[in-house]
Amino acid sequence: MNGHAGMSAWLVARGNKWKGTKLMKNILIVQGGGRTKGNTAQLVEYFIKGAKEAGHKTELISLLKNEVKGCLGCNACRYGKPCVQKDSFNEMVPKIKNADC
Repeated sequence: MNGHAGMSAWLVARGNKWKGTKLMKNILIVQGGGRTKGNTAQLVEYFIKGAKEAGHKTELISLLKNEVKGCLGCNACRYGKPCVQKDSFNEMVPKIKNADC
C-alpha cells in the first residue's frame, strides 16, 4: 500500500479510523473489579478518560452487571457455535471481535 491514503482505506475497512495523523482504535474494556467505586473502577474511569482524550472510541462492559460463567470445555465455540452457558458471554462475543484492543 502506498502512503497514508492506501493505508487509511485498509484501516477504515478494518473498523479503524485516522484522525489527523493518529490511528483511532476501538477499545473494549472488560471490568471485573468487585466494587462499584473501588480501585479497579477508578482505574478504568481514568483509562477511559485518557483514551477518549487521545481520540479513541471506548466501550465498557462491567462484569458486575453481566454474568459470565466459567468455561465448561465443551468446545462449542471452537466449532463456530454459541457458548452453551446461559450468561452474557454470547452478547459480548461480537464486541470482542470488533475491538482493536
